[in-house]
Amino acid sequence: MLVSIVTPCYNEEGNIASTVHGIRTVMEGLGLDYEHVVIDNASTDRTVEELRRLASEDRRLKVILNARNFGQIRSPYYATLATTGDVCINLPSDGEVPFSIIPQLIEKWREGYSIVNAVKESQDKSPIGFLKSLYQKLMERASNVEYIKNFSGYGLVDASIVAVFREMRLVYPFYRGLVSEVSGGATSIYYEHIQRKKGKSKNNLHSLVDYGLLGLVAYSKLPLSLALYCGLFSSVIAFGVGLYYLLFKLVYWDAFEFGLAPSLILMSFLLGVTLMLLAIVGEYVYQIFIIVRQTPIVVEKERINFGKD
Repeated sequence: MLVSIVTPCYNEEGNIASTVHGIRTVMEGLGLDYEHVVIDNASTDRTVEELRRLASEDRRLKVILNARNFGQIRSPYYATLATTGDVCINLPSDGEVPFSIIPQLIEKWREGYSIVNAVKESQDKSPIGFLKSLYQKLMERASNVEYIKNFSGYGLVDASIVAVFREMRLVYPFYRGLVSEVSGGATSIYYEHIQRKKGKSKNNLHSLVDYGLLGLVAYSKLPLSLALYCGLFSSVIAFGVGLYYLLFKLVYWDAFEFGLAPSLILMSFLLGVTLMLLAIVGEYVYQIFIIVRQTPIVVEKERINFGKD
């Protein structure tokens, strides 16, 4: 049995060594053969130097260096496709998910589950956590596949599931929905989130909104339904306002002055709705575009400890 462990990283010079050593300790304690695939998203600190040093000490540590930053969606997915194990375990490189869940994940796999999701026990109480909670409630109602609350994409997938991923040829996958879409037998384990000890999270409001929109576009008809209802609503409003002013002008022809204000307000309202609808359609067009032009998931700069190098 070969266990593949994937940890993506970007500017994690303070955490990557402890992550590599922590995973090594757990796997050696289990007595299982493993490969640890770390994919670096063009870090600008000393992360790459640390990875080179660690890889020179342990051939089980395999490193993929990206040519540029391909984002937190494409990079870990690409590393998953590069694994060769009987199972693939995805974990973060910042230590926020305890390595002690690895034995639990493998035990569930041995029980016959092809997918084992690692789900956070506690809820984030920050303002961004509140927005995440609202988004999760929206996705639970709107998604056309099962949406797992507090699931961040970490956990275990069987090699057969990884093979399905390779056949799908996705460039920009919404991983949380993808595992629900392909799961024949899935379960979940729960863990307590650990605050990172060094560095800071690379997630920001822009990246969270981008990932959230990807989920809505990929696994829900809600944006298209919203576009339809907004179009109908704005049409009814425009017709009602136009009819209102037409009737008043006919009844009070000399006394009622139409003026520019109503026209400008109506035009601004319709323009805002139109731009919103164009943005929604643009999200779908972009997803089609990157598939049609066969965009590579990631462009590699270098591989370390793969094959004969």
